[in-house]
Amino acid sequence: MKIKTKTLSYKEVRALPHARIRDPRIPCPILRALIKFLASSELKKSDFTINVGDMKGVGDKQPALYLMNHSCFTDLMIASHVIKMPYNIIATTDAFVGKEFLMRAIGCIPTQKFQPDIKLVKDISFALTKLKTSVLMYPEAGYSFDGTTTTLPDSLGKMIKMFNYPVVMILSHGAFNTVEFLGIWETLHNPNFNPIEFEGFRKEAGLNAFTLSPTRWIEATNAIGIFSNSGRYGGTYAQTDIAFEFASWISVEFRLYLVMEFQRLKAKEQELLGWSAKRELSKINYRIHTDAIKSHLMAY
Repeated sequence: MKIKTKTLSYKEVRALPHARIRDPRIPCPILRALIKFLASSELKKSDFTINVGDMKGVGDKQPALYLMNHSCFTDLMIASHVIKMPYNIIATTDAFVGKEFLMRAIGCIPTQKFQPDIKLVKDISFALTKLKTSVLMYPEAGYSFDGTTTTLPDSLGKMIKMFNYPVVMILSHGAFNTVEFLGIWETLHNPNFNPIEFEGFRKEAGLNAFTLSPTRWIEATNAIGIFSNSGRYGGTYAQTDIAFEFASWISVEFRLYLVMEFQRLKAKEQELLGWSAKRELSKINYRIHTDAIKSHLMAY
């Protein structure tokens, strides 16, 4: 399957229609089971464990608002093993581009970043009261590699009080393999990379108290694979290899497309190599034949 890409300017992207015309839907049970199954092997590699506490009054069938910190792009994998009942997921509108049907099918609710969103509040209320599903959201107003150093917006408390539903905090610790992946990439591509600082981060990555922001990583290791801008329109950006790795953690669909595209390109490469080899062999045989004929030609 070929992945289609399209180049647009910033203004053109901002002008794209928003996926906001439908009410939330109950996530597809088959897709929920598939996500949980695919996540199991990855979480097993990281020695993933769950510690539950203070969950009185919140049963497996009790709709609740789940607040979760970012954990190195393993968020949905962790959530699939923690939340037992069907749940909707708050996701940014850019994730819906080109795959809105799939995003809706797994229960995603679109929202805009860094701006008031009344429609989102209505969608959350609809999911809790009408669909009787839980809602998972990542409410931090900032970003870090593991999400444990981010701040929460002031409006979050007001929204929680208004809904009057149980609130469950999912706090994930540990940077898993992200730090090691970043360090290996920098070692291969960055001659000024600081391996000593990297080793320090890698040893601390498994500790619950470990936190690492993009800015700290860049300043400490002289990293070039990731760069971060502050301000209203700022953000954290990554080199293509790293972006693909992060996107693979975020989206099972993207990972599958990436594997399929790689296999398609390798097959195409083999076809081209086969054709080229036959062509070169024909050229060699032609020269051998013509040289043989020249050496045995009789003069008349």
